Amino acid sequence: MALALGTQIRHAEPRLRGLFPFPTHGTLHFLRSAPPWSGSDHDDVPFIVYGGPPYQVYSAGYAALLGEVATPAEATALVVNNLPQT
Repeated sequence: MALALGTQIRHAEPRLRGLFPFPTHGTLHFLRSAPPWSGSDHDDVPFIVYGGPPYQVYSAGYAALLGEVATPAEATALVVNNLPQT
């Protein structure tokens, strides 16, 4: 389910299309590159904890809870609004 959700979210949001959806341990990450990884900058994007609703969105590395929302679309908006500048 998470991979299907990640693919739908990524397709619907142009700023996420260049990222790779990566479901793991109840979370949906959007990675800058596919494995194998050569550095640590591949996972610096906020991610969704998808056990909800509510859906929680955290900054990379669980550094901060960015918000709890009721729908996947709202979670996607939080991710997009908190993407690091490239």
